[in-house]
Amino acid sequence: MFKTIIFFFVCLSASFNELFAQIQSISNPCEIYGVVAVQSIRSRADFLVYVEEDEFLATLRVFKEENKLLANKAGMWHFVENYAFADFTIFFVDDRAIADLIIYYTDKEFFAGCVK
Repeated sequence: MFKTIIFFFVCLSASFNELFAQIQSISNPCEIYGVVAVQSIRSRADFLVYVEEDEFLATLRVFKEENKLLANKAGMWHFVENYAFADFTIFFVDDRAIADLIIYYTDKEFFAGCVK
């Protein structure tokens, strides 16, 4: 019984480490793209996001892509309701100082990506 419990905890910790490594691998704003779900609980979100009104004060320009298959380069996000289908989750914050990402929504697809 004790060996079974230890095996369970080893497997559980390994899966958490893999998940944490995936989130850390996209910590560069220039690499963030794909299917995103807006989380309603702050502690469950992968990233805290602040929406900037001025394009040049943001770190990432985001284009809302209608087709999830075309959200395949930096700044291209396809929003979904179901967390299970999302590549990552975000939570919108009102304070720029606590945000992981500062984004600006663009209307043009070719402007999506990092602000240089």
